[in-house]
Amino acid sequence: MAHVFRVPLGRVPLLTACCGFQIPPADAELLTRPAGMPCERCLVLAAKQTEAGQVPEPRRPRLG
Repeated sequence: MAHVFRVPLGRVPLLTACCGFQIPPADAELLTRPAGMPCERCLVLAAKQTEAGQVPEPRRPRLG
């Protein structure tokens, strides 16, 4: 399943999903595009952030 990523501005060596899963940006598009729904751990963490008044910003990584 796909992971929910917060994509920082600028180049980063690794992208970190809400659940802590890390991958290089070059692999991110292959992992997230065909998968559909975010993984359960990412959804749970995003829900907790929403309940705490924080706004989760799930985005797919942009390459190039």
